[in-house]
This record gives sequence, structure tokens and C-alpha cells, in this order.
Amino acid sequence: MKTRMSELLHHLGFVFHRYSQKEGNFDPVEIYVNGVKVRPMDPFLKDNNFRQPLEGQEIRVRDATITVKPYVLPPISHLSTEEIETAGGRSGLRGSQGFYVYRNRRLVIWGTWFRLVPKDEFFKLTRVQVDIPNSLDDLWGLDIKKSVAYPPDIVRNRLRDLIPHFVSSSRKTITYPGRKEKNGKFVPLWQRIEPRHGVFRYEINSEHPAISSLSEKLDKEEQSILQAVLELLTGSLPLESIYADMCSDHRHPDAEGLIHELIELATNIIRITGLDVPAVLNIDPLARYPQHHSRILEELSE
Repeated sequence: MKTRMSELLHHLGFVFHRYSQKEGNFDPVEIYVNGVKVRPMDPFLKDNNFRQPLEGQEIRVRDATITVKPYVLPPISHLSTEEIETAGGRSGLRGSQGFYVYRNRRLVIWGTWFRLVPKDEFFKLTRVQVDIPNSLDDLWGLDIKKSVAYPPDIVRNRLRDLIPHFVSSSRKTITYPGRKEKNGKFVPLWQRIEPRHGVFRYEINSEHPAISSLSEKLDKEEQSILQAVLELLTGSLPLESIYADMCSDHRHPDAEGLIHELIELATNIIRITGLDVPAVLNIDPLARYPQHHSRILEELSE
């Protein structure tokens, strides 16, 4: 009985999560079951400052408007365990990507691309809010339970055209988590090289300050040895293992431990390069963790 109650509260909090917030002329509504307040489960994580809203679209059908609002969730490193569970649910982040269709702010169907594209690891952070009016129930095939919906061809075709715009931002967030280019100062440690279409490799960026500063302190023979070591590291990059790890929804288990690792890393880069702290924060991998920059600045400024 307790398990069923928990499942009911979770379902109601998920399906009616937008009722808990003020939207336009709608005031927030609190839902209770047997005196227990239903906690909203927002799959879009609107309270996370690292969520990226993308340009929305409106689709006109008959005399009604369908509103499409895409978002890209923050990378795993920017999410708490609770946020991962909220955004991923039982299907996980990868299984929960896609369109979320609302009728009068009630969630009707979620986590699907309507077979327009397959679910992909690089798209797992994409969530697209689709609001449909009740005047289009017949076109969407909504039954009396309002539990099933499928877009009519005119909407389906528009959504297909919009998908590449949505998912490209998700791919960038997965590939460069936390990356924020400030006047082009971001310096990656790894570079993606694509000599021809469909063929690519990753190489260590020899212009990364930590690499270039070390190289300048070496004689020619030592520079040659350093280059050989970098090529060895490049050729030994375990791409398959990295991809397998990315497919999971795991995050760094100890946030405080991660911060200490970043502080130590920043200290070492400063010692090697002679750069100041703000400059080091634009260097990979520190640039991938902007949520910890203020803490690093505070620790290293003492």
C-alpha cells in the first residue's frame, strides 16, 4: 500500500508539475492525497540556472496555436542526484529525451520523438515542451482519458524540421560540458580532428598553456620525448570505454572531493604556466565547471 501511494504521488507530481507554478493568469495549485502534499517533479529542471532555453516556435493549425519551447538540460556534472532522478525518471536521461506534450498544462505524453528520429546518447539532454489547446483534441487523437496523443501530419512535419536545431545544442553540451567561450579565450586540452567527412580522431592540443609552458622549458631532445609521450596518450585514448561511461547517468559521487581536485589542478597549472586564476579558469578542464569557479577563486585568493 505504501509503495502504491508513493507511485501515485510521483505520477501526480510529474503529470501536474506545472500546476504548482504561476503561469500567465493561472495561480499555483497545491495537490494533496490523503493529507499528503504532492511534490512537483519538473522534468525540465526550471530551477537549475545551467538549463539552456532555446528559441521557441509557434505552429498555427486551423485557428489555434501550438507552442513549442525547447530546452537543453545541464550536463551530468551540473546535476544533483535528485535532479537526475527527476529529469530521467525510470527511463533514465537517455530514455526521457524528446517531446513533452501538454494539454492545458497537464502532461499527456512525454519522452518521445514520435519516431521522427531515434533516441541518441548525444540528444539525451534535449527536452521540448509542446503546448496544445483542447480545440485540437481531434487532430491529436486524444481520448477521453487524455492519456494518448499523436501529432497530425502538419505538426509532425514542422517538428521534424525543428529537431536538428534542438539536438545540436544538446550535442555541444554533452561534448563540451560547462564550456562558455569568453571572447574566444576557452582553451581545450583535446582537439577533435576531422580530416574528411565521417573520419575523426582526438589529439592533445599542443597549444594548451600547460603543454606549451612545459615544452618551452625543455631542450630539443626533451621536446621530442614530450611529443612522443603526447602521441602515445593520443593513440591510447579509450574511446569505447569513454562512450560506455557517457551512456550512464552517473555523476561525480563527491562534489566536495571534485572541488578539491579542481583546486589542486588549478594550483598546478598556475605553477606551470604562471597565469593568474581568472585566466586558468578559462582553460580545459577547469572551464567545464563554471559552477565551482567562485569557490576556486575564493580558495586560491587567500
